[in-house]
Amino acid sequence: MSHKKVLELLRSIEDPPTRAQADLKRTCPSPGRGLQSPHRGTAPRANRDSLRVAGCILSNDGKTRLESKKSGNIKEATGLGRAAAEELISKGAKKIEESWRSVYYAGVEIDWTP
Repeated sequence: MSHKKVLELLRSIEDPPTRAQADLKRTCPSPGRGLQSPHRGTAPRANRDSLRVAGCILSNDGKTRLESKKSGNIKEATGLGRAAAEELISKGAKKIEESWRSVYYAGVEIDWTP
């Protein structure tokens, strides 16, 4: 079977709202672009052609919570994810994420370069 036929077959069974949610989660990375933590989350919700995302990041002590909420068409999933991440960054998410490193990686040398 050719690649073209496989892609056609996959498109025929794809669920656009589910795909939009997955695309959004992939494009709404942590402010440091890769650090995973229980202190940050992204919750996309799709309903037919609309998509909503609520993202948040928490400080270690739980006293600071930054939030971002965006909504749009499911075709805008990657843009919504980036917009949510950029809003969190503009509110100070990088500073919060840096504080995680001091707790989780205290005394450990880590090379953060890609």
